[in-house]
Amino acid sequence: METTQSQITVSGNIISELSEKIPNNIIALNELIKNSYDAGSPWVKIILDSEKKNLTIKDSGTGMDTDDVNKLFHISSSEKEYGHEIEINGHKRLIQGSKGLGFLSVFKFGRKVKWKTTKREVLEFSVDFNELIKEYNVSDYPLVINHFQKEDDEAAGTEISVEVDEYNIGNLKEYLSDKVNLTKILNSFISQKNQKYDDIIPDPNFIIKLVIDGNEYATNTQIDLALQHKKNQFLRVKFSTVKNRINYFFKNQLVYSEDFNSQNEEYLLSLDIQTYILESYGKKKINELFYNPISLELTPLLYVNNNLFNNYSIFDTAVMKPIKTSLVLSQMIGYVSVVSSDPRISFNSDRTQFSQNSLTDDITNSIKELNKKIQTTGSKIKNELNGKTVFLKTKQIDEAQIIDGFDAMTLVRPDVLLKDFIKWKINNGKVEYTLFDRNFSVEIIKNKRKKEI
Repeated sequence: METTQSQITVSGNIISELSEKIPNNIIALNELIKNSYDAGSPWVKIILDSEKKNLTIKDSGTGMDTDDVNKLFHISSSEKEYGHEIEINGHKRLIQGSKGLGFLSVFKFGRKVKWKTTKREVLEFSVDFNELIKEYNVSDYPLVINHFQKEDDEAAGTEISVEVDEYNIGNLKEYLSDKVNLTKILNSFISQKNQKYDDIIPDPNFIIKLVIDGNEYATNTQIDLALQHKKNQFLRVKFSTVKNRINYFFKNQLVYSEDFNSQNEEYLLSLDIQTYILESYGKKKINELFYNPISLELTPLLYVNNNLFNNYSIFDTAVMKPIKTSLVLSQMIGYVSVVSSDPRISFNSDRTQFSQNSLTDDITNSIKELNKKIQTTGSKIKNELNGKTVFLKTKQIDEAQIIDGFDAMTLVRPDVLLKDFIKWKINNGKVEYTLFDRNFSVEIIKNKRKKEI
């Protein structure tokens, strides 16, 4: 018997097909930003020059050596584990990449790409995508790496330069000219301020810079929910599965707290939301970061492993409208964060939905039920503060009942959520009550049967 061997080859066409998994250049831009994040860089700078038809992405991360370059071009292979925490360059980060397709993102903008990367030495190499996909066997593509000695003061990092085609120049400029879109790119990473995981802020240790034809923009680390249109703020709501308690704050004071149990230990869910009672045009005083890019209504943003998830249906501000309109509390902004290293966390190609499985179903349902709970309780608190709730069991009380040790709180209905913040005193023949800025009273009468409500 005669035996022979055949070599398995992979055509360059497969590279073109894989690149189509990245559906548009906005997703591609986010992928390139995530590469710099994973490299431990404190910043990434993206420069779009429409006159020169060039896109440059720079960072000061760890850079690459020859082994790293080989891994970069090892298609669909990666040592990264999505969602796992690492410490790199002094920064704790949740790994973003894991599919081994990150380098393909650059080819959404143009076909000719150059890399310059510095680690122990300086490496320069380039790829012509049109030539790459012609290869009968993609491993035969001649990737020539030029090696240069690193200067003593030369910083580590990577610079990618892309010759951008006319369509993508126009597409990028049009997308980024909309401030609602621009602010989301610039603030696409968050961090938790403390180990309670209930105070969420734009990541101050990863600054995204965009230079568009000479106009420079950067991450706004000064976005503070407490300062967004203070005049019409209502409740600040915080939650974390670390403690499974929803805390409601009014005028910086914790006014109510309730349980919300999420028993799944495969993910951490946290939330930091500011709600409003807005007057006409009040939305204009709130940062465009918190606008739904389609409806332009206010919305909290959903982040998965600290990166913005382009989804506005999982946390739906209108969730209570089909149930009971009196329990709608839809004017809200802020952050909803999901952290998980479970391999079942994955997304569809345009990263607008989770890939469906038991874990992502549980996450989606937990966020929906948390949203409903917040709006239901928040609406009850709203009614108590604006006078739509009946607080008292009676309008009158016999003076004979006003004895030593009399507790006027016994006249308050037990289902009032804010009863712990009601203050009272006896004055001018009345028991006078105060709840923040609202006043109400019970009349003290002589020798008459009290009139029940």
